[in-house]
Amino acid sequence: KEGAKFYALQAYSNNKYNRAAFNKLVELVPNDIGPAVYLEHLRLVLQENPLDINAAASFSQYCERLQLYDLASQAYLYCAQLFQYLYPSEPLPPHIYLPWAINCYNSKQNQQVCLQIAQTIRNGGQFDLFLEAIAGKAAAKAGDQAQAQQIYSQAERRAAQVLKTPPSQLKPSQQSENFPAVQLNAKQIAWFYCFARKDPAQAIVWANQAYSLEPNSPSAGGLVAYALMMNNDVKSAKAFLDAFEHTQISDIAQAKVQAADGDQAGAVKTLKMAVAKDPGSLAAETAKDLLRELGNEYVPPVDTGAITLYLTKNLGLAATPRFFPPDKMLDVQLAIRGSDYSYGADLDGVVTIQNKGADPLVVSPDGLFRGGLQIAAQVSGSLTQEFPEVFSQTIRTDLSVPPGKSIVHTIRLSTGEFGRFLAVHPQASLDIEFTLYLDPAGQPGGLVSNRLLDLKPATVTIQRPAVEITAEEVRSRFNLISTGQQAQKIQTAHLFTGLLREHQIMIEQGRTLYPYRYKPWVTEVLRSSLTSVSGLLLSPNRDDWVVKVHTMADLLAVPLDSDLIGAVAKGLTHDQWPVRLMAVYLLADNHGQNFRPVLEWVAKQ
Repeated sequence: KEGAKFYALQAYSNNKYNRAAFNKLVELVPNDIGPAVYLEHLRLVLQENPLDINAAASFSQYCERLQLYDLASQAYLYCAQLFQYLYPSEPLPPHIYLPWAINCYNSKQNQQVCLQIAQTIRNGGQFDLFLEAIAGKAAAKAGDQAQAQQIYSQAERRAAQVLKTPPSQLKPSQQSENFPAVQLNAKQIAWFYCFARKDPAQAIVWANQAYSLEPNSPSAGGLVAYALMMNNDVKSAKAFLDAFEHTQISDIAQAKVQAADGDQAGAVKTLKMAVAKDPGSLAAETAKDLLRELGNEYVPPVDTGAITLYLTKNLGLAATPRFFPPDKMLDVQLAIRGSDYSYGADLDGVVTIQNKGADPLVVSPDGLFRGGLQIAAQVSGSLTQEFPEVFSQTIRTDLSVPPGKSIVHTIRLSTGEFGRFLAVHPQASLDIEFTLYLDPAGQPGGLVSNRLLDLKPATVTIQRPAVEITAEEVRSRFNLISTGQQAQKIQTAHLFTGLLREHQIMIEQGRTLYPYRYKPWVTEVLRSSLTSVSGLLLSPNRDDWVVKVHTMADLLAVPLDSDLIGAVAKGLTHDQWPVRLMAVYLLADNHGQNFRPVLEWVAKQ
C-alpha cells in the first residue's frame, strides 16, 4: 500500500490533471485528501474540459457545500452560460438558476444578481415561487423593502393564477425535455409564507392544506409544526414533531419548542443541527437568526478563508471559472513554411494553436482539445483530386498550454499518397488547398469537421507550378549523376523517376491528362539513368549509397519491369545495410507474396 501511495502521489504531483492518480489517492488515503485539495481537483477537471456541464456542476455544488458562496455564485454563473451555449433553444433549468440565485443571495455583494436572474426567468415565461422568494429576500437584504414587498405581492398574484391553470395548459416555454415544468403546490406556498413573506395566518392555512394532501409526508408535517410555532401553538406543534421524521424545517420548529420550554442549550444544539443540513437555505438563515437571539453563532465546519487562500495561491485568477465559447478560447492557424513550392521541394505545414482563454489549455483524452490533427488537401488546376488524410496524428497528450501561449507543430505534408501524387505529376500545374481539422469528427453525408463545431477549420492555399522540361535540362541533369554533388543527384533521381512514372500514367490512361512535353529519347535517358552501370542505382562510387536509398524510395511510385528489378536487386548484397533494407522493401512492395523466397534468402544471409 505504501508503494502504491508513493507512486500515485508522485504521478499526481507531476501532473495534477491526472485523474487516475488522484482517484487512487482518494482510494488509498481518503483522510489525507482535505476539502481544499478536493476542491482544487474539481476545478482542474473543469479546466481540462471547460464544456463539461457535469464537471461545472460538481465544482459549483462543492463550493456551495463548503459555504464558499462568492465562488459558488460565480461557478453557477459559469454553469448558466455553459448551459445556454450547449442548449441555446432550452430555457435555463431550475437545478441551475435556483442554486445560482441562493448563492448570490448568500454572497457578500451579489444580491442584485438575484433580481436579474428572477427577471430573466420571468422574461422566459416561467414562474418559480422559490426564485421569487429569493429575489424578494435579496431586495430586502440590499435595503429596498419597497421592492421586496412588490416582488412578494406579484408572486402571490402569479401563484394564484398558476394554481387555477391546469398543467395541460402550461406554455411550451414552461416545459422542456431536460427538466419538468415547475409545478406549484401547497407546500411551496406554505414555505413561501414561512420563510419569505412571513405571514403566520397564511402559513398555517397553506401548511394545513399541504398536510391534507400529503398526510404521510415529513416535509408537510414539518411545515405544519413550524407554522404552528409561528402562531405560538406549542402544544399542537409538539404533536406533529413527534409524528414525523425530522427535516431541516421541523428541526427549527423543534428548537422553537425547546426555547419556549426554557431549554436554551437544547435549542442551540438543534438549531446548529438544522443549519448543517442545508446551510445556504432561507430556512437556515432563519435558524441562524434564532441562534443569535439565543446569544450564539453558527460556525462553518471548515475554514472558508483558508480554503480560498489555498485555491488562489495554487490557481491564481483561474480559481474562479470564466466561460468562453471555443472560438474565443482557441485561435487555430495553418501556414506553409517557406516560399519555394517548386517540384521536389519539401512541403512543410506549421500548425499554431493559441490559447486565448483565461485558463490553461489542457491537451488530453478528456480535454477540450484532445490532440487530434488531420489535414486534407483539395487539388485543382491541371488535375483534380481530393486527399482526405494527407496527415493524421494525435500530438503529445498531458500537455498544458498557459493563457496567451501557443502549441506550434510542424508537419511534413509531401509524404505518403499525396507526396507520391506530387512526385509523379511533375509537369502538372496545381492549386492546392489544405484544410486543418482539430479532433476530426464525421458528419452526415460523410463530411468531416472539427469536433468543436463552432471552431472553423483552418485553411491555406498554395500553387505548385509545372516543371518546364527541355532537352538541355534533361541532358544537364543526366550529366550530374556522375559529376554532381549528393544533393544534386538526389534531386535528379526524384525528377527522373517522376517523369518516368508520369509517362507511364499517360500510357495507362490512353490519353493526355494535361499538357506535357515528351520525346521518345527522353524515356531512354530516364531508364538509362537508373539501369546503367554508372547510374543512380548501380554507381560504383562508394559514397553514392545515400543516393541509391533515395532513388529506391522514389521508385516506390513506379511499377518495376525486369530491367529495373535487376538493377534494384543488386542492392541486396550492398555493404551498406540501408541500401539492402530499401532494396528488400521496394522489391517486396512490387511483388508481394511472390517475393517471399527472396526475403527468406535475405533473412538467412
